[in-house]
Amino acid sequence: HAGAFARGGEFTEEHMRRVAVGMVTLAAVIALRTEAVASEAGPREVLLEGVNEIHAPGVPGPLSVFGPDATVVAVGQATRGVSAPVVATTLLGAGRVVAFGHTGYLTPDDATDTGRLLLNAARWAAGEAGQRPEVGVYGSPRLLRLLRDADFVPRELSQDDLSSALDGLSVICVGAHELDDEAALHAVRSFVDAGGGLLTAGLGWGW
Repeated sequence: HAGAFARGGEFTEEHMRRVAVGMVTLAAVIALRTEAVASEAGPREVLLEGVNEIHAPGVPGPLSVFGPDATVVAVGQATRGVSAPVVATTLLGAGRVVAFGHTGYLTPDDATDTGRLLLNAARWAAGEAGQRPEVGVYGSPRLLRLLRDADFVPRELSQDDLSSALDGLSVICVGAHELDDEAALHAVRSFVDAGGGLLTAGLGWGW
């Protein structure tokens, strides 16, 4: 449902084979590549502001990142020196999307900079929504608390809300595997197309 997004990485067929074989050995803490283009703060620079390392919740799956509006934000080290994207952004219609390679990213651990990454991601996804964007969260009490403490306006969403109660929100946070209902999937896609933000996560290798 939440595919992937990306820009800038070219993998040979051999590289892709190595990624498929090596993803089970991703490091527990993901090394971030923080080289920035000084002349312009793109989504990668915005999301990584104040972030040094993020915790890998289990074994993240690689995102298939492609397209002119997509950006790889963070990579994980696989075997034999091969890196694979685990956090990426893209534009979708008039909206913005941040994708993570494991649903555990949406339940942040305060011991690392994962929480800061999520807050940066929510602000970027909110676009021009103002200083206190209203963010709908499905299935993550930790994320609700994190947003509330950071002066966002969080709203807990139910499964039914995903298809019928998105009005007034600037951003939605929901795992890709939760969007298995056609009505909810259509509602979320329409929300983003119209200018809303989406933080989502999925574990491709596990399905």
